[in-house]
Amino acid sequence: QSQIERLGLRGAVTLLGNQLDIDRFLGSADIFVLPSRWEGLPVALLEAMDAGLPVVATRVEGVEEVVQNETHGLLVPPEDARSLAESIRRLVLDADLRQKMSLGARARIREAYTIDIMCEKYLALMRNLWAQHQ
Repeated sequence: QSQIERLGLRGAVTLLGNQLDIDRFLGSADIFVLPSRWEGLPVALLEAMDAGLPVVATRVEGVEEVVQNETHGLLVPPEDARSLAESIRRLVLDADLRQKMSLGARARIREAYTIDIMCEKYLALMRNLWAQHQ
């Protein structure tokens, strides 16, 4: 909050706190940005892609496993503010690219990251571990 005040961004930035109605926010967005230094498997990224949002994210473990650069979104090096800003600008200015990546992002989630698919993968892993234990 103090940084928002210091930079004179009070009218442009609102901190919403903890929210439960994420679909409403994702539905009003055009782009999802995830400038992480580290991630596991970011659920927020999966939710955004399932909502059909093209992604601008840092090229870190976890994100790279989900997002294919130039297909589902744009990946940039961690802590590279210039590349992050350029990629956001590129998507803001190119509606066709946003649409292409939006469709690609949603398809990626539906083909590999639905709850049913993830449960099947866990079940297969458990069966494999059980078979090795026998």
